Amino acid sequence: MKSLIDEVYNIIANDSEIKRYCDDRISVYQYPFYNDENKPFIVIRPLEAVQQDMFASDDLIRGSQLIQIDVQSPSHADCFQIQNRINELLMNNGIYQQSGGLDEKLEKVNRYVDARRYEVHTALFDI
Repeated sequence: MKSLIDEVYNIIANDSEIKRYCDDRISVYQYPFYNDENKPFIVIRPLEAVQQDMFASDDLIRGSQLIQIDVQSPSHADCFQIQNRINELLMNNGIYQQSGGLDEKLEKVNRYVDARRYEVHTALFDI
């Protein structure tokens, strides 16, 4: 089975608009340390392990995983623009936003965070 996190990472990291905002400041699983905290960055992380999602004749034919995509930036407008672009990219690939998430200012580090959740599915029989 392909890594669903890697699939989402590739969709986001290969987009020219996302690159314009974030360059290569996209990480998976953990918050990185960047020398320049004045630029936006993205963190993609699982909220659960891959789950058994669909069966046919008692055989597993599809898996799913709930992930969260955090965008942080000193600019609330940039967070919003980047998340809207991510949402558009993922919807074009059959990955849809779920309820939950976060939209707040992190006062201690003077950055905004916009975190959204998505459910990602494997292709049928790609388990």
